[in-house]
Amino acid sequence: MDKRFLFGSFVSTVFIGIMAAASQAVGSLEVIFPEAAALLLGSFIMPAMPWKVKHIVMTAEMTFCAAAGLVISRYMEAPVYFKMLLAAAVVFLLLPAAGNTLTPSVSACVLPVLVGARAWIYVVSVAVTAAVCDLGSYILERRGKDNAGERSVSRQIMIPLWSRMFPVLAVILLLPGLSGQLYFTAPPLIVAFTALCGPGMAGRDSKNPPVKTILLFFLTSSIGYLCRLLCDNTALPLAVCVMLAALAAWTVITASGRYFPPAAALAVLPFILPATALWRYPLEVTAGIAIYYAGALIVDLWMRKNNKR
Repeated sequence: MDKRFLFGSFVSTVFIGIMAAASQAVGSLEVIFPEAAALLLGSFIMPAMPWKVKHIVMTAEMTFCAAAGLVISRYMEAPVYFKMLLAAAVVFLLLPAAGNTLTPSVSACVLPVLVGARAWIYVVSVAVTAAVCDLGSYILERRGKDNAGERSVSRQIMIPLWSRMFPVLAVILLLPGLSGQLYFTAPPLIVAFTALCGPGMAGRDSKNPPVKTILLFFLTSSIGYLCRLLCDNTALPLAVCVMLAALAAWTVITASGRYFPPAAALAVLPFILPATALWRYPLEVTAGIAIYYAGALIVDLWMRKNNKR
């Protein structure tokens, strides 16, 4: 196997295991940040960091978004739909203003609203995760093992794009409210939507048709579901099951050649969800990514119609 994958997988597995063990030690699942699997994949395993964001800014932005999401979850009295929309709006305003593509910050802000997080330790967990990934990617760049590339994106590109993405997202987020199936709103799916819209993110091209993306999300969400069953029905510790889920997801993603970080987060998310009707999780995630892919196509057509691409 590739040395980068072996080294990156080892470091990432150890970190995510420590995170899960810390969750058990303090008695709070809010320590587990599923998007850590995506950040670790992008920082340590992929050939180069997939997000255009400056060092230090990455840690600061992730921490701010986590804190904003927790404040909305704790203090805003409103239906979940409006709380999630506000959390998304915070990031949809922040990223174009900052001129970067750190899309995992969407999950950092929306996740506490979805799960009803109340503990400030969630923000600490996100901050530590972001700092480790930020430092790791910096060290790899300094050692010449990573391609730093551009660290910013023109606001002239970002603002028109994100201003069109938000109303499409607002419509899509209505579906869980109408159907009662919250897994359609899994935060990594929202991150995937922003990545599919581009530019400078995961994007879409002829080599990666929708079926590949949809299949990848089905596989990683199924991995997460099965590892959660393993955790609930065996004597294996939570940390071991989380590590197995993340490592399996990273392996599948790397083997597929379709480096899409949000897919990794879906393998860890089941560990913080209620066990009730969790069997629907892979099915709803698969349907959800298909819907978000269609939404990304609408955004693309909208941009082209207005000569923004």
